[in-house]
Order: sequence, then C-alpha cells, then structure tokens
Amino acid sequence: MNDIYDLAIKLYHEGRYNDTRTIIKVILPHHNKSGDVYNTLGMVEQNLNNYKEAYELFKFANILEPDNKHYKNNLENIEKNNHILNMSNTSTNVSTHKSSNKPTVIISGHIPIDNSGYSNQTFYLAKILIEQGYNVTIIGWNATGLKDFQFKELTFNDIMFIYKNLINFDEYLVKNQEKIPILEQLTYFTALEPSFPCFIQDNQYYDIIVNKINPKFIVFIQDIYVMKFSRFLCPTITWLPIHSEPLDKLCMESVSKFDSIVTLSEFGKKQVLNKFSDKSVTIIPHIIDDELFYEIDELNYKANLRKQYNISEEAYVCLLISNNSEPENRKAFDVNLGGFADFQKNNKNAHLHIHTNVNLAFKILDYLKECDVPENKYTVCDQTKYKKKGYSDKEVADLYRMSDVLLYSTCVEGFGLPMLEAQSCGCPVIVNNFSTPPEYTKYGIICEIEQMVYKENLDAYTSMPSRSNLVEALEEIITWDDAKHDKLKMETKEFLKEFTYQKIKESWIDHIKAFEKQHQKSDDTIDLNQKLFLR
Repeated sequence: MNDIYDLAIKLYHEGRYNDTRTIIKVILPHHNKSGDVYNTLGMVEQNLNNYKEAYELFKFANILEPDNKHYKNNLENIEKNNHILNMSNTSTNVSTHKSSNKPTVIISGHIPIDNSGYSNQTFYLAKILIEQGYNVTIIGWNATGLKDFQFKELTFNDIMFIYKNLINFDEYLVKNQEKIPILEQLTYFTALEPSFPCFIQDNQYYDIIVNKINPKFIVFIQDIYVMKFSRFLCPTITWLPIHSEPLDKLCMESVSKFDSIVTLSEFGKKQVLNKFSDKSVTIIPHIIDDELFYEIDELNYKANLRKQYNISEEAYVCLLISNNSEPENRKAFDVNLGGFADFQKNNKNAHLHIHTNVNLAFKILDYLKECDVPENKYTVCDQTKYKKKGYSDKEVADLYRMSDVLLYSTCVEGFGLPMLEAQSCGCPVIVNNFSTPPEYTKYGIICEIEQMVYKENLDAYTSMPSRSNLVEALEEIITWDDAKHDKLKMETKEFLKEFTYQKIKESWIDHIKAFEKQHQKSDDTIDLNQKLFLR
C-alpha cells in the first residue's frame, strides 16, 4: 500500500489531480487513521476547486493529528481565503451550531447513525431538547468506530468521515433527509476508554467529557448498570429499561446514582418502587413515529412489497425482527424459529422473513436446518446492507406492512419497539407474558411463559417463552377473519396515540420543567449526595 501511496504523491506533483484522487480513494480504507492521507486528498480537492470537500478533509486530518502544524496551516489558509463562506448545506464547525447563550444537555446513549431502537430514541429526544432551546451533545456507547477519538468533540460531518467505510452514507443521507438538520446541530463523543475495547468504567474519563461540555444536566438512554461510576458532576435523569423481576442487583447498585428515574412501563416502575419506595418514578414510553409507522391499505401494496423479497403473494408471512448481538439469547431465537418450524409443518404456505444479522450471537441458519425448515420457506434480509446500517425506517415499516404476524416472544423486554411499530403498521404480534410486552400488546396474542428463569448474576428472574404456546398462537391468528382484524385494529388505533412524538414530547417537557425547578442551584454547587456518593 505504501508503494501505491507513493505513486499517488508522484501524480499529485505532476498535477494529475483526478488520477491522484482515484488512487487515494482506493487505498483510503487501509489508511483511515493517517492524517497525511486526508491532508493530501484535501490538497487534491483544493486544486480541483472543490473547497467544501477540501475543508472537511483538512479538518479531519487535524482531528487525527492535532499537533501537525502543516495540517493546521492548510485548514487555516482555506478559512482565511473565505472559501468556507461560500459553502452551503454543511456543518462547518462546532461553534456554528452551538450557541453560547443556550444551556447544553448531554444525552448518554447511542450516536444516531443507524435505525436501531436506541439510536432512534436518542435522535427523538435530541430533537425535543433542541426544540426547547438546548444545545445537545451525544456520548455514544455504540461508537466503537471512534476508538481513536476519545475525548474529542466531533461534528456530524466528522462522524460521516469516520464511519464511511462501515456505512453507506450517500444512501443514508438520501433515506434520512428529514433527520439531517437535527444531526448537524449535535456534537458527539465516544464512550470508549483509551484502553479500547473497554467502555468508560471510571469517573475520571467521564468527567473529562462532562467538564468540557459543562452540561445543565445529563439524560441516560441505556442500561445504567454498564456505568461503574461513583457519582456525576451535574443533575441526571435515567430513561431506564427494566429487564427482570424483581429489580436486578446491577440496576439496584446503579439507581441510587441518579436524581430522576423515568421508566418505560408500569412493569419497570413497579420494580423500581419495590426496592426504592422513596424514589419518585415517572413513566415515559419510547416514541413510535406515526409519520413513519402506519398502515397502508392500498391495492397491491403488500403484494408489491413481497415481490421485492421474492415472497409469494399467497404466503402467510411471519416476520422476525430482533437484534442478534446478545450471547445469552434474550430474544429467544430458538423459541421463535422452532415455533415457526412446527407451525410450517402443518401450514405449507407459511413463510418466515428474517431481518437481523443471522451469524452473530445466535446461529440462525444453522438452527433452521436443525429444525428441518426448507430453504424455500424463509428469506433473509441483505446481510451486507444490514451490517452497514443500510435499512431505513421506511423500509422497516414496509416489512411490517408486508407481513401477517410478528414473532416477538422474547425472554424479557425493557420496552420492545418492534411490537408497537408492527401494530402501528397493521401487523398483529405474538409476545411473551412477562415484563413490558403484555402492557403494550392490543393487536395480537400474549402467550403464557414456559417458566420463570433465575439469573444468579442478576439475583432476579427473567422468563423462558413457550414454543408450544407460540405455535398455538400462530394457529389462532391465522384463523382470524377480516372482522376480527378490523375490530382489534380500531381498538389499537386509539391506544397508539399515547406513543406519538407529540405526546411523548409533551411528557418530556413537563418532566424537564419539574426537574429543573427541583435542581435550581448555582453553577458551582453540586448536590451533596452527588459529591458523597460511594460505590
């Protein structure tokens, strides 16, 4: 690769800028940590009068190697020559989006660069806060691609550069146009420690970021027990999923650190109050975007969607959407896949569509073979596209619209976005009668569990879903006539209004107003409990 790069430099000095650019873009994935490569490509773009691209490349070279005076001079020169003033539709630097007159809030969660549940909820909460007049900084616990950028404040354009070998950002920008104005107003940090692959486990590292940002408060959208901190430097809110009954010991050790507890369901609130009766707990569920997830009752719409996935129009389509990253199999893939296999033996038109990484924690295709499911009875999403975060919310909504039922009989759910998204799109769901799903299932069937399962590491119980009960539920739903579906859809429609962006926004505004009133204090005063809290 060094020989090829030397050739690119030779061509650059010969004035063959287009050829230089072509070569550098080929080798860039192998030199993505080198400021020199980005700086050279910036000089190429500058000579081709592509000042916007040159500016972003010089800026990124400076992020990689902030002490390099040559890179700094290139960036300063392009700014000095006022080329930046002619740029449009770009986030130039942090100061253009962060108003010093506005208070800043940190959201500790996921950088919203994909369409996963946590990423989307981070985006929606950031949007709510921006609309209320805050600057927002994201600390990303999904940001493993930022392992070389600990404690560096990044813009959205920086994120695009860093992730461009993992995510097709041209496609992302097209499919997420409505999100870009918000994403460009955010700044970003990774939650990785310098000793990668460890996420921040100690106050000293988290304090570096907090001291840089000086936030008015922090909102945590994540499992709080991943954070081994003894205290925080400002008031905190946790938007907390609960995964066990009773509250597991890891959560118990963490809850005391936070000033405000917001759970996602009555189940979650009950578990917290059973252990912390003195705590005030608010319920605010996650957001289901009703501008994306809704039923489309148009002639041939479902049939045309199925053609895209080579699924027969006459098939009875069972959909499986779950994150396949947890080694403990919390999503109970064996139960859902095995249940489909049993159902398909007696229903030859049954078809399974799988939307996840099939070779991550649970080996889905191997298990389908064990269950003797014929290969023509299931389809799998494009694995490369899935891994590169290429599926938009609209495409996910269309998966629900083309399906007859969502298989979502999992061991435990802190919330369970897919079951509500599916119901919003007119697709019934099958869930397990444990934790949050029973509260939020109106259009579907709630299966009784196989058994409670004690987790020694949690000192709490989760559940094992029942494969046979899942099959019985499938056998029942397939017999529902149009009148039954219409009745349940009508009942569900009113219920789903509780999860719209506007409804959840109002809940957050009310909660934050009360929270800020409670925590009004001078900037240099910290709650005594925060100062003295010990592990």
